Amino acid sequence: MAKDRNRRRMNPKLKAVLTFLTVLCLGIGVGLMFTPMFHIEGVFCEGNIRLSQEELCAPAQESIGKNIFLVRLSDLRKKVEEIPMVEKASIRRVFPNQIKITVEECIPAGYFYTDNQCVLSDIEGKILEVINDERVDGMLKTYIPASRQEQEKPEAVETPTPSEEPEPSAPPEEPEEEHTEPSPVLEEMRAHSVPLVLGVELHKPEVGKRLESKDKKGLERATAILRNLEDASLLVRCTLVDLRDLNDVVLMVENRLEIQLGAPDNMAYRSAFLAKVIDERIAKSEHAVMDYRNADIYVRPPEDGKERMEPTATPEPTASEKPQKTAEKGTTSPTETPMPSSTAAVGLEM
Repeated sequence: MAKDRNRRRMNPKLKAVLTFLTVLCLGIGVGLMFTPMFHIEGVFCEGNIRLSQEELCAPAQESIGKNIFLVRLSDLRKKVEEIPMVEKASIRRVFPNQIKITVEECIPAGYFYTDNQCVLSDIEGKILEVINDERVDGMLKTYIPASRQEQEKPEAVETPTPSEEPEPSAPPEEPEEEHTEPSPVLEEMRAHSVPLVLGVELHKPEVGKRLESKDKKGLERATAILRNLEDASLLVRCTLVDLRDLNDVVLMVENRLEIQLGAPDNMAYRSAFLAKVIDERIAKSEHAVMDYRNADIYVRPPEDGKERMEPTATPEPTASEKPQKTAEKGTTSPTETPMPSSTAAVGLEM
């Protein structure tokens, strides 16, 4: 009973103290909300590689001028994560008047060509962009070798009969070299370092959604190949993954090396072995066809005889980087005898 009486005697003092503290906190809170020092003046980002500062800061622009304590960071984070290229985002206040956005970007994996569209996906199957304009034709013409494109029949050419002698004609004038600006979409593909993927029909692709296909096994096979290439550090170097025939899969590396894989079995090992052969046995400026349908890799010059697009990121080999002849019997460097009819087998220990 004595303790209860003491508490009742202390209650008025506690109430007074609590009332004072409450009024003080309210006063401080009101002061902070109306003090210009805490009005947001800027937003900055970090962690972005492909996305610009303007793209990432756009969702937070409406917060400029507002009090830093009144901005709901969870709502702002959701808006930033709605940007297709953003995988994760975190938002924090930087006192007295800044907002910091930190992001983890999606890793682009490939442009899936389907229904006259190119669908950019990340390694997890999230759709980042859908291209359905004239840029698609530029991708197909640039990244599909002539030997794998559908060839139109040449038009018939009239030839003179033996009795008719053609009139001599003046030598044709050499056309002036045309200097054209690189296509923006091709520059974008190089910036993303992703290949064009053929042979996978997607079902209603939509930005921000996951890849879907009626051929689920085919889609799973395609994404598995992309992951294996990524694990072997080959995905950023691939420019084409042709899956139109799963018994005759073809890769293009840096748009200069055509790799014939046949059936894409045991791709984890084969991707690592292929990367090792390219790095150690193929010159950095060489154009070749690499037959990897069996245990060994056979290398020969391109069948169509046409130059590929030179990758801008690949430097010319120096004298120290040129392949040396090996003394190992039965193994030949593929660049030692670049004769049109020659082939060379390449074998390395893993």
